This record gives sequence, C-alpha cells and structure tokens, in this order.
Amino acid sequence: MSRYIKATSKNQKLNTQQHKAVTQVRILSFIPTAAYFLMVSLVFSFSVLSAVADDDKSKIASLDDAKTVADVNNYVAQNTAELNKIKPKTGEEFVKKARDKGNLLVSSGDKIIAITDNKSEQDRGFELKISGLKELILAERFTPAQKNEPSTTEYQNELEDLLVKLEKEGRSPLVTNGERYTQFATASSELRSNFSAEKFNDFVKKSKEWAVKKPVNFEPLRPLFRVLDVASSPAAKVVDSQIADKTLADLITFIDSDEFASTGADKNAARERLKSHASIVDRRGRYSQFLIDANSLREEFNADKFGEFVKEAKKWALSPLNFKPVQPLLKVIEVAAAEVPRGDSQIVDKVLDDLTTFVNSGEFDLPEKEKIATIDQLKGYTLRIVGKKPEIYGKTLDDKDFNWEALRGKYVLVKFTASWCGPCKGEIPGMLSAYEKYHDKGLEIVSIYVWDKLDATKKIVADEKLPWIILSEELTEKSEQPLQSKKFAITGVPTMFLVDTDGKIIFTEARGEKLQKKLQELFKE
Repeated sequence: MSRYIKATSKNQKLNTQQHKAVTQVRILSFIPTAAYFLMVSLVFSFSVLSAVADDDKSKIASLDDAKTVADVNNYVAQNTAELNKIKPKTGEEFVKKARDKGNLLVSSGDKIIAITDNKSEQDRGFELKISGLKELILAERFTPAQKNEPSTTEYQNELEDLLVKLEKEGRSPLVTNGERYTQFATASSELRSNFSAEKFNDFVKKSKEWAVKKPVNFEPLRPLFRVLDVASSPAAKVVDSQIADKTLADLITFIDSDEFASTGADKNAARERLKSHASIVDRRGRYSQFLIDANSLREEFNADKFGEFVKEAKKWALSPLNFKPVQPLLKVIEVAAAEVPRGDSQIVDKVLDDLTTFVNSGEFDLPEKEKIATIDQLKGYTLRIVGKKPEIYGKTLDDKDFNWEALRGKYVLVKFTASWCGPCKGEIPGMLSAYEKYHDKGLEIVSIYVWDKLDATKKIVADEKLPWIILSEELTEKSEQPLQSKKFAITGVPTMFLVDTDGKIIFTEARGEKLQKKLQELFKE
C-alpha cells in the first residue's frame, strides 16, 4: 500500500526588515507630504529587496544543506509538494538526514518533534505534522493491519525505543521534572531479558511515579503498560508463573487510588484498557515461549516433548494472537522437518496427515475456503524440506519458459526474493562471491522475484549486475501458470534452499555464513 508523507511547517514570521518596513509604512502614511511619501517608497523598496535577498538565502536546495532546525523547517515549507510524494523508504532517508544534522526526529501522536541540543528548541518543540507517520517511523514493521491490538501500544513503544537510542547517543531528550523517561524505558527492556524480582519491584514504583507525573509525550497508562510487558515476559514467568496476574491486580488497585485520580484520567476506561493490554501481552509472552520451545526441539528432538508441542500448536491455531492460524502449525512442520536429515524420513508425512485431519475437523472453526488454503500452505511447506525434489518453473525476464531439468547434474541455489527486500539485498554480495568461485565447478543460482513489479525486478538485476537465472512471478502469472510463492507456501523473503545434482533439497538454511560453509563442504575447499 502506498503511503505518503505530508509535511507542513508553522507560518514563518516576518523577518526584521519586513517588520521595520511595515512599521515605517504605518507611521509615515499619516504624514501628507510628497517628501515623506517618497521616503516611504524608498524605504519600503529597500526593505522588500532585503527581504527577498534574505528569503533567497533561507532557501535550502536540499536537506544536506540544512544546518539548524530552522533550516529544516524552511526546507519543509518550500518543498511541501515534493514531500507529499515521498514514499516510506525515501521518508526514512529524510528522517535520517535530519538526524545527521543534529536533530533526532521522534514520533509523538500525529507529529514529529525534533529533539535538539538547544534547550529553547526543546521547550518550543519543533513540529512537522505528517499523515501516515506511523508507517514512516515503524518502517512497515509494526502496522495496525498486522497487529491485532491497540496500535498505539507498539507505536508508543517505538517512540520510547527511539528515546533510548537518543540517550545512548549522548543527546538530550525532553526532560520532565528533572527525570529521564528514557532510563525507565531502558530498564523495561533489560528486565524483559534478565528479570530480577528486586529490580522489578523498584521498576513498578517508578512506573506509578511516571504515571502521576504526566511525563512529556506520554499518557498515564504508558508506564503501566511497560510494567505489564515485563511481567508477561518468559523471563519473568520463570521466576514466578503468577507474576502477570499479581501485577495486573496491583496496577488496578493503583488506578482506583486517589493518587491516580490526580491524572484526571477516566478510571473505568483506564481499568479496561489495562486489562486489554494485559491479555495481549500475556498471550504474546506465552507465544514467545512456544517459539522458544520450537527452536529447542529443532536442535534436540524429544518425542514426548514434541507431542506436547503439537497440542500447544493446535491451541494457538484455534486462538491466534498476531498471526494467521496456519503459522503455529507451520512451526510443527518446521520442527518435524529438522528430523528428516537425522533419519526419520516419515515424520513430516505423519505430521502433515495429523494436521490435515485437525484442520478438517469441526474443532478448527473456519470457513471451508480458509481450511483449504491452510492445508495448501501446510502441503506447500513440505515441498521445500530436505529430501524433497521441487519442480521449479516460470518465466525469465525475456519472457521465455525456464527449463528446470536442464540444471540436473548441478548444485542449484534457489532463492525466493524481492527487489524491495533489505535482507534479500544483503545476501547478494555473498551470492556473487559464491557464484564466482563455484559456477565453473557446477553451481547455478535461480532467483525467483515474488510480489514484485517487473520493472523493479529488471532494475535491481541491472544495478547489481546479477549473472545468474532470474524468474519473474509477474510474467509467470500473466502466462496463467500457478504462482510458486503459493505452491511452496512462501510467507517471507528471502527463502533459500540448496538442491543437489539429483534435484533433491539438501540444505534449507542456505544463507550467509551457513551457505558459504555448505558450499565449501560440497566443493571440498
């Protein structure tokens, strides 16, 4: 979805010469003599010329020329039309450049506030009103459409994280009552990873203080949300499995107190919002533990633990948090697939049968169309695990049919990718190096550009000078062939796997250093 940045600035005050000119006009206009009229004309003309000259000086050719907050403000005012056309990635560059000029642009509500080292600027607050700000700051990582929770929660957390970064850079964030909210935010991040009951108790006290003090940019509930985030983390629950419930009860008591009443917030609304957030972060914490269990089982498989893991996955599928029901089930396939290279070649098929039965059952309450799509995704995932022989097809950039069988006898690195994907671009240098080393020895690479426009695909191929086989799903779709991204249940890019000389997948973690080590092993270097 196309997002746009709209930036406007406050009306600029007349400069000193303009004020003088206006004042002179007002005074002298009452003196009915030709001489004074002539004087007025001369002074006015001089003032206008000076103002024009000053205005020319205030114009900033690009943000790179800006040296002060006022410069940035002028640039925005003079380039509103162009800024309205800026897309998210370019918008990030805009923010980065402004930060590099000594101003960290931080989101707050529907505004951006530039935090500077200048105290008067901090007090005044330099504001750029921007629509779609959330998409800009969060860089498409946390958008309301992707998260089934009050969007303001992640939005505010992002702001707090930016303030923490500001603190680490040695800059001065906005100050309220002589205390830094950034220190509190930093403590919450640390406690989520390394929980301490003693530190947590102190953290709760500080959160209540912040709620009452009404810190700048934060409503009273924000610090309390931070407390619930910590209490619901896996690290906290290891220490006390009931800590989330106890903390929620304590905070509700605080909301009902006279102390919280001083904030002026609606207690009933605050109580309900707190309960809602507690429910969300509790489920998020439990799902985090589910993902941790998945990784542990991949590394060291245990049949009994796996049985419990499958039951847990089905529960998550029936009561999803921030994902589609299929996602926890795909984790089951992922764990099972790790057992195939270790000798259990039948486990994936058994798991697939079990999950298919579950999806088709009355327990899995979804429309028939969604059930079919879920099963297709599960089947698609099993097509790209170790031991399977994928059938790759599609159209090359010159709109010709790709011949997968022609690559039999070579090792083939298959990469599902997109021109706009940062991590995908990050893999290119390593792939170029591998191609140069091993292509003559029998390595081929096939990049399949999915969810991508043909022009964008052609541009990145040209810019990066990619020498291997490139397939475009846009051209494939026009030829009415099934999309491989759907066939192989691709849910994210880059997805990369390595195929041997018989066309069988031998490695599914074909990225970065792991890919390089595997190729060294295959080509005996």
